Amino acid sequence: MKDKKNNSGTSMIMGMCIGLSVGVAIGVATKNIALWMPVGMGMGMSLGLALGSEKEDDDSDKPDKE
Repeated sequence: MKDKKNNSGTSMIMGMCIGLSVGVAIGVATKNIALWMPVGMGMGMSLGLALGSEKEDDDSDKPDKE
């Protein structure tokens, strides 16, 4: 049986934090936080999903050790 670490939410959380930070920074620079904060959050969520699926694909290439 294959043992997996339960880090599925870590990539999503990191992506959301990065996206929110970038969105707020752009929002402050353009004086429109109400627009850029959700845009940054959405971009961060998609980044988190992309990073999370990449980790799962890497594990699927390895053969199972029993």
